[in-house]
Amino acid sequence: EQSPTGTYPCEMMTREEMQQQMPRIELGPKVSGGSFCAYDGIVNPLHLLKALHEGFHDHGGAFHPGHTVQSITYDSGQFDLQTETHRYVTPKLVLASGLATTKLSSWVGMQVPVAPQRGQVLVTERTEPIFPFATGRIRQNADGSFMLGASHEDVGYDLATTNEVMQEIATHAIEVFPILKQLQLIRSWGALRVLTPDQKPVYVESEACPGAYAVTSHSGVSLASLHSSHLPEWILEGRTQPGFDAFHPRRFDVPKAA
Repeated sequence: EQSPTGTYPCEMMTREEMQQQMPRIELGPKVSGGSFCAYDGIVNPLHLLKALHEGFHDHGGAFHPGHTVQSITYDSGQFDLQTETHRYVTPKLVLASGLATTKLSSWVGMQVPVAPQRGQVLVTERTEPIFPFATGRIRQNADGSFMLGASHEDVGYDLATTNEVMQEIATHAIEVFPILKQLQLIRSWGALRVLTPDQKPVYVESEACPGAYAVTSHSGVSLASLHSSHLPEWILEGRTQPGFDAFHPRRFDVPKAA
């Protein structure tokens, strides 16, 4: 009902309907229903990253990892970037710098507030394919392993994992699909999300330094299909989609309550 056309294909399913769609994995007794959307899918982040690197290289890009930008200056339509060992000069600059975006964008006249949020994830051993859908907190990867998560923790830049949170994630997964208790956990990690104050993306070009763009979102993986089409049109050709202005960071410029 809230989609622009009122026809977004999302439906609520009863427990019985869900179980019929997943005959090879039994629902736990606490599950009362769920939602389903035919548009949902999975983008493998490792395959996506590999494809991005290959595409970048095939189109003439040069990748220079491990270089911290120490300064950015702008003069006569050119950006001059200085790292510890290299200097780069370019007429266009895209800052997609994760948690460093706030600092770097401020050097070219943009205010893009981002902050870290930790999420912990568990991965099980591999098993036969029994889970037919892409889901948020519990999903089976193409290799047969299950990925369980994730937490939402405001702990600054701490990347540690904690027994308490991992236990909560595992307990929830077993309550939804009891069969998962038979699998061994083989890996866990903590990582930092890059979040704006409303957790929505920011896409903005600098007014003070035209040609400088800031891009930040959670998640770049989930939005890969849009980022591969609409963002290049905007950055390279200046074309934007209807409603694009909603992603400008000016939306955060609201007066604080007295």
